Amino acid sequence: MPLVGIYFTRALAERRREFVYERIKSWNVNNNLSIVSISKEEVPLHGEVLSINFVFRCIYDPPVGHLEIDGTALYSHEIVKEISKSGKEVISPGDIPKEIMSEVMGSVLSVSLVKATILSDQVNIPPPIPLPPPRRQIRSTGGEVDKYSSGGEMYT
Repeated sequence: MPLVGIYFTRALAERRREFVYERIKSWNVNNNLSIVSISKEEVPLHGEVLSINFVFRCIYDPPVGHLEIDGTALYSHEIVKEISKSGKEVISPGDIPKEIMSEVMGSVLSVSLVKATILSDQVNIPPPIPLPPPRRQIRSTGGEVDKYSSGGEMYT
């Protein structure tokens, strides 16, 4: 994959005070990844790359808190040379093939979700992705085991 790197430039994690002592039974999280701008940039060892600036937001309902992460993804590919030859100064997401944008957005989303999960833990708000519920292990003979698992194999 020609993704050079993903760098965070700003991370904001906020917990609303009015929800500090309330037990919240259910919540919804709206995760939103937006491209802010795309430009060409010269990077040592990689040459000319696409610099894709993004904002990742987690908006909670009820509004227990807010997470926001800004960053840049650097992408090196032949498409950068093609865009340079076209002479375009302003690059839009539509100028980049869907397969490449899908690859970049998938990588940015996965890295941003990990960072947002860490930030949510630090300010004590629910994680931005649902965690698997624990389930009781059942023996092949049909009897239950007093061990719980969150989806992976349990070693005994």
